[in-house]
Amino acid sequence: MNQKIFFIIGIPTVLMAIISIGMPFYCRSILNQAGQKLLPLVRKKQIVSHWVTPILSYLLVILPFFINMGRFGMIIPYCGVVGLYIVLKESSFAPNSGVYEKLLINSSTIVKYESIKELPEEPQANVLIITNKKNQKIQLVFDNPNEALEVLNVLKKQMKV
Repeated sequence: MNQKIFFIIGIPTVLMAIISIGMPFYCRSILNQAGQKLLPLVRKKQIVSHWVTPILSYLLVILPFFINMGRFGMIIPYCGVVGLYIVLKESSFAPNSGVYEKLLINSSTIVKYESIKELPEEPQANVLIITNKKNQKIQLVFDNPNEALEVLNVLKKQMKV
């Protein structure tokens, strides 16, 4: 029983505490590297999901003690850890979305200019697909096509393309 408590409650709780305490520091360090904001991006506020999801994530940690889930009972709390990380990253970076001097923040996606290999000629509707130096395609979705075009123009200007 002690191992069950340790693996199902102890480790996920410690991980959630580390994520909750560390995310503001991570956000601040990224924003310090970014430089001055050149173009702010429009973001819709999702207040309810930013409050409800962390509470549900913590409930997933204690759920296996009330409901017998068999072997899945050990996985469920770690899904709560991942959910908490995603929500905290999204809620930390979404208000700071924009094009900065050294990087681009679009919701929770952070793209440094030095990692960009190729920019498209023009955006596809409201989507901008950037190729990084590892040949991975990064898809950035914007509210409208004009915003995507403005971001592309600022990126080309900053990267001197």
